[in-house]
Amino acid sequence: ALRDGGLDSLAEDPQFVSVTRKELAEAINVGVEDMEGMAKSIVNEQSGKVTKRKRRPIPVPPGAKSTKPKESTSAV
Repeated sequence: ALRDGGLDSLAEDPQFVSVTRKELAEAINVGVEDMEGMAKSIVNEQSGKVTKRKRRPIPVPPGAKSTKPKESTSAV
């Protein structure tokens, strides 16, 4: 994407690419590996290749209430 935008010098800087990758993953609250997998899926879909994607759970925002009933912690 950087090369397509005319930013070849940034695309060739491994430090810039590494930091940008980590910050983007953090900004969208996913792991770098998950983000890379999603990016590959998008590229494959655009190129017409179909790949089977790994199913991942839907992320729950911090502080959100759980829908699971709480288990009893008292012993009898």
